[in-house]
Amino acid sequence: MLIFKKEIDPSQLIWHGKKFLAAFLISMTVISLIFKIIDSVPKGTSVVVASRNIAAGKIIIHDDLQVLQVSQNVVTSQTIKDPNLIIDNKTSVDVYKGQILADNLLVGNNENLTTPPGKVALALVLNDSSNGKIFKKGDSINILTLASDGKKIIYLAKDALILSPINEQDNDQQFNALIAVNQKEAEQLAVTNGLQPLTALKN
Repeated sequence: MLIFKKEIDPSQLIWHGKKFLAAFLISMTVISLIFKIIDSVPKGTSVVVASRNIAAGKIIIHDDLQVLQVSQNVVTSQTIKDPNLIIDNKTSVDVYKGQILADNLLVGNNENLTTPPGKVALALVLNDSSNGKIFKKGDSINILTLASDGKKIIYLAKDALILSPINEQDNDQQFNALIAVNQKEAEQLAVTNGLQPLTALKN
């Protein structure tokens, strides 16, 4: 059996090598262009959206919010991107599940709650007795103190409402707040405030 070997012309090898190199360079150029096109497409931006319907005037809690990626095209200067910035705030209008939160939907974190009918507002400095819980605007609390003999707890106000954002003192064991209480409680608190340590206990 005869086997014929065809000798390859060196010039043919060079031509095939150039052809392969050209194809490789073209492929790399095309791949590079594809990546540039992908990079030029607007990327998603993290924004805060309502995880459920939020009624107008409701104080926003963590469970009302979630962070989602949306197109950059729908993001404005008023769009909320950090949920921590609006927790304990209030909505000024009804907000619906999936709606992007923006500044113009919020009342503002520095605004006090309206004093409920039949209650009066009183500014107090209170000791924190929450066992690590953080008091917030809108919380219902009991205000108490120890009797002068130190043996009896005296409740000065029950179901008092915190109307203002909390302003903690440097030692983190006291906070200033505007509290809504009934008239009798207000008179009692006005007499004892500053004379006896008043303690807040979260309901």
